[in-house]
Amino acid sequence: MTPFSAKSSGGHPDELLDIVDGEDRVIGRASRREVHADGSLHRAVHLFMVNDRNQILLQRRSQWKADWPGRWDSSVSGHVTAGCGYDETVFREAEEEIGYRCSDPAPVLLIEANEMTEQEWVQIYVEKLTRRPRLQPDPLEVSDLRWWGFDELVEALVNEPDSFALAFRTLFFLWRQTEFVMPEKDRSGWYRLYSEVPDRLQVLRSFLESTGFDASIERDQHWLGHAGHGMFGQRNPMESDLCVPREHLSECIALLYLSEVQEE
Repeated sequence: MTPFSAKSSGGHPDELLDIVDGEDRVIGRASRREVHADGSLHRAVHLFMVNDRNQILLQRRSQWKADWPGRWDSSVSGHVTAGCGYDETVFREAEEEIGYRCSDPAPVLLIEANEMTEQEWVQIYVEKLTRRPRLQPDPLEVSDLRWWGFDELVEALVNEPDSFALAFRTLFFLWRQTEFVMPEKDRSGWYRLYSEVPDRLQVLRSFLESTGFDASIERDQHWLGHAGHGMFGQRNPMESDLCVPREHLSECIALLYLSEVQEE
């Protein structure tokens, strides 16, 4: 007999979700059951947790889940309920699914709804852990947790794709195209997005600013001499960081890593 709870099928079928359009704007509201039956666009979050050994945590979906039961999936994933936002949802889902309290999940990519995401606009978050957390997975949601090395995971995704949920396969390989970017906050609260020599970063900053986004270049002041010049009459030999505010992070990552402009 299948146990029933609001989570036994990945959420109650009558839970209300926002319906969105092709620009991720809310245009209506319907139950989870109706949204999936009609193929309406809606919202979801996925969180990738990476430990200090450069391993990513995956959860194996419970056999009670309606979608992709028994398959490996993101560390955390879930629908955005009606009236809620992406940020609120990732904190809630992490605690509900695996008993984890997020610290600073960085929104790295916002993926447009398509068949590979099962008509979901997906905000991908990444959280870099400094120590291994104590996790308490909900058995109705999660049957197993496992830390994977990146090379090991890529090999498994290529050789055994049916062992993984469809959306996770899509999202992981998109994140891979960003070279597994994991932004961290700088002293001002902006996120370090790209490290390079200063001249190269000036080009990238100009590109971002030309598209309407704020960006700054953070340099290690301990290596700078008078008036910002490098010590001993030379330019700063250290790499600098390109930083952007949180509200622009996903779009800037997409521009720098996934657009054709970056290749030119």
